[in-house]
Amino acid sequence: MEKDILIIAAMEDVELDFLKNKLNNLKNNEYKGFNFYEGKIAEKDVVLCTSKVGLINASISTTIAIEKYNPKIIINEGLAGGYINETDRGKIVIGIDAINITSMECKGEGTSLEDYEITTFLHNRENELIPQKADEMLIKFIKEKFKKENFIFGRIASGDIWNKNKYRIKYINQKYGAICEDMECVAIYTVANIYKIPVISIKAISNNEILDEKYDMHVGKKIQEITEDIIYNCHF
Repeated sequence: MEKDILIIAAMEDVELDFLKNKLNNLKNNEYKGFNFYEGKIAEKDVVLCTSKVGLINASISTTIAIEKYNPKIIINEGLAGGYINETDRGKIVIGIDAINITSMECKGEGTSLEDYEITTFLHNRENELIPQKADEMLIKFIKEKFKKENFIFGRIASGDIWNKNKYRIKYINQKYGAICEDMECVAIYTVANIYKIPVISIKAISNNEILDEKYDMHVGKKIQEITEDIIYNCHF
């Protein structure tokens, strides 16, 4: 079975409901505890995957979805927390690459953030941070299609953490260049890259601790509308 587009989001009610209602010939396929919604949008075969929250869930659900549906491209869409003034609530971030901010080695006594260093833990590359990259063709397409929009392209920090520590947020931004944070992107990028399937992550900023902005789940509809627009206009 081959599908044109696989769309993955963590929270069904916030990040997938709008798109689910756009599917023609909707079919719900629950498998191994994950929900997959099959149907058509703009005559393209689309699958929506509810990954649930966190890196482990995202890894498992992405692997299952690829094995079941063999998609041509993968879009991870959803919400993220802003790290800089420019990524304020409602802004759209396109993840050029992603890093795992919960993959850390303690270099000192562990009493401060500076004692911890993000690393990828690969054999013979233990001290190296290796970002997982988005597909360059998809990045180029979005830049051209949405050139009039104020989208921000940059690095997404992913981890099994809901971070509200302003000092930690600033530290990760300054040292590693991340501009927002989510809990799934790096896992989805990693699996997609292993399978050599083009992947892109599109995030709407739901809150920004640096700016004292509270969480707003309603921006979830905005990111789904953008994803729908991509479905209508992409030809891969």
